[in-house]
Amino acid sequence: MGDHNTAARVALLKQGKALPGKNGGPPRFPIADSSDLDSAIGLARTPEERRHVYKCARAMNMLGKIPANWRPDGTLRS
Repeated sequence: MGDHNTAARVALLKQGKALPGKNGGPPRFPIADSSDLDSAIGLARTPEERRHVYKCARAMNMLGKIPANWRPDGTLRS
């Protein structure tokens, strides 16, 4: 994902465009633009991460980028 510093990640977290960090780490999966969305799609492994990516794609009107086997709840179609 984009080269976001910690301050930028915190700002994106407050906007709902990043997930909270794990174990006190910096916010993760920051999605500020189309390039970030593309990277996040390739990196998302858990339902939580896929839900976040799906939500951001919907907000950016870019649901067409979401893989066909992803459901909005983060689960995968078989």
